[in-house]
Amino acid sequence: MNYNKYVKSLYKNTNRRLTILFQSVILSTNKTLTDRGCVD
Repeated sequence: MNYNKYVKSLYKNTNRRLTILFQSVILSTNKTLTDRGCVD
C-alpha cells in the first residue's frame, strides 16, 4: 500500500515535470517561429 502510494506520487511528479518541460519547449519554439516571422 505504501509502495503503491510512493509510485503514484512519483508518477505525478514526473508527469508534472514533463508537462512543464513540454510547455516550455512549445513556448520557446513558438517564440523562435514568431521571431522569424513564421507565425503571427
